[in-house]
Amino acid sequence: PVVYRMEGDAANNKEILLRCYHYSDAKLAEILKNSAFTENLVTVAREAGVESSGCPKPVGNLLAEASTAVPESVLSHRIHLIKAIADGRIATKEQMKGALTYFRALPGKEFNEEEFNKAAGVGVKTSVEDIDAAVEGLFTEKEAEIKEDGYSLESTLLNALKAKLPWAPVRDVKQRLDAKLLAVCGPKGDKKAKKAAPAKKAAAPAKKAAPPKGEAGETSGTDAIKLADSVKFPKPEENTQLRPELLAAHLAATGGRIVTRFPPEPNGYLHIGHAKAMNLNFGYAKKHGGWCYLRFDDTNPEAESQEYIDSIMASAAWLGHKPYMITHASDRFEDLYRLAVELIKRGKAYVCFDSADKMKADRQHRKETGETVLSKDRDQPIEETLRLFEDMKNGKFAEGEVTLRMKQDMYSNNPCMWDHVAYRIKYTPHPHVGDKWCIYPSYDFTHCLCDSMENITHSLCPLEFELRR
Repeated sequence: PVVYRMEGDAANNKEILLRCYHYSDAKLAEILKNSAFTENLVTVAREAGVESSGCPKPVGNLLAEASTAVPESVLSHRIHLIKAIADGRIATKEQMKGALTYFRALPGKEFNEEEFNKAAGVGVKTSVEDIDAAVEGLFTEKEAEIKEDGYSLESTLLNALKAKLPWAPVRDVKQRLDAKLLAVCGPKGDKKAKKAAPAKKAAAPAKKAAPPKGEAGETSGTDAIKLADSVKFPKPEENTQLRPELLAAHLAATGGRIVTRFPPEPNGYLHIGHAKAMNLNFGYAKKHGGWCYLRFDDTNPEAESQEYIDSIMASAAWLGHKPYMITHASDRFEDLYRLAVELIKRGKAYVCFDSADKMKADRQHRKETGETVLSKDRDQPIEETLRLFEDMKNGKFAEGEVTLRMKQDMYSNNPCMWDHVAYRIKYTPHPHVGDKWCIYPSYDFTHCLCDSMENITHSLCPLEFELRR
């Protein structure tokens, strides 16, 4: 591609980047420091024919991705992708992913427009009728399974539909799937309550509370799960709470029983360390007549898949473990988002424009010199943070451009207190909740809150998490 030289034309370059890519002032200032990157972005805007007129932010996001994602060995063919984005033939993340897959396989070959169009779904139109037909066909195919398992198959069904309709907007597919599930299985809460009923049959000295949101399973049985008598922890009523009424509410919700959780991230297959963790969490709860959740800490859609979710459930069952409930952190995304907003309103979080590399360098500088480096965005006004966080949620920033960071204790000797990231942007559909969200909570923000929401009495972790206590 032609690269336009722009020395002495910084003001014009800035206007082009604003019109075409809609960068924030902070991000724009950072980009303009890198002349090569700036030249590349301006070149792409000119090749797309939007240098003067500008373009909507979704188009600009795709053009920005095209500026860096095409392999260097086939850059001479990048113009085909840029033109397809500019004229609307490629307009979605799914299409962009298909197009880049084609380019990554192109080195050593000639560009073929027909193959490119096929790989990127160019010209493929998926109507609501097409989606409904696919949903009906899938429900006919899996009728018996759906009647038996209901909403627990939701993610499996969504993934199957995405495979059948690769170019359909995931949000539209999920809406039609949800409508069909509602018609067949009834309201989601009612279905889960029915599945939770068997758990209430287990005898317990205290009255059982209504189970929180999740997928219920059996809580006890005769399976030979053994745990050494030497494994002892404080009783639930000995837990520390900020106020006595909080502890009272906690004990009322659990009926005074022990509640643990096994919380793997579904980003791979389980190993021997997981078997040990399962034995401790399931075994300790069972030994004392308590509950153990199987919770998927699914906060990173890029690394997670339904394949791993299914494998983890099968492995747990094979080892004889029966979860009280199967839950997902992603089931709590609405609650977690509301808590993040509340954190901002209390002046305890800010939207940070520092890059991941800068945050890493600042942390390393602290470790090496003892000098604390505060983000320039840390004293951001609350109203501005609320607006920027809403912009993050609405897809107005690129991946990696901004994060929401918790305002912790940057002068603490514990690195886990150095303003960890609470939310980051990822334009990747989630295996459990689809593409509803483009911001995802971090592990450090999510894990302890889910423990609280599920009234976990014993949050058992390996020593690698000791600093996070």
